[in-house]
Amino acid sequence: MTRPPPALRPPRERREPVASLARDLGVTRSTVDSRLERLTDSGTVVGFGVRIREDRDPNSIWAVTLIEVEGRANTKVIHALRGFPEVKALHSTSKPP
Repeated sequence: MTRPPPALRPPRERREPVASLARDLGVTRSTVDSRLERLTDSGTVVGFGVRIREDRDPNSIWAVTLIEVEGRANTKVIHALRGFPEVKALHSTSKPP
């Protein structure tokens, strides 16, 4: 029996970059993005998990928030978020149009 490519094997609580998935599957990043979007839109995939290191302060509150910004407002949104002292890090990705 032939084993599926690494990207199709069940992950062990990991997050795989879109570029790695695309490379392993032999497709473009935009193909992976569109397929993931279809899976989430259809309800097949209902979310993506985040694991926090165990050595973090248990009394701290940690949150990961995803924000989708349309148009050219991303610079204003980033500037506004940086104004909150509670925001420790900002990361962005781009989605193909």
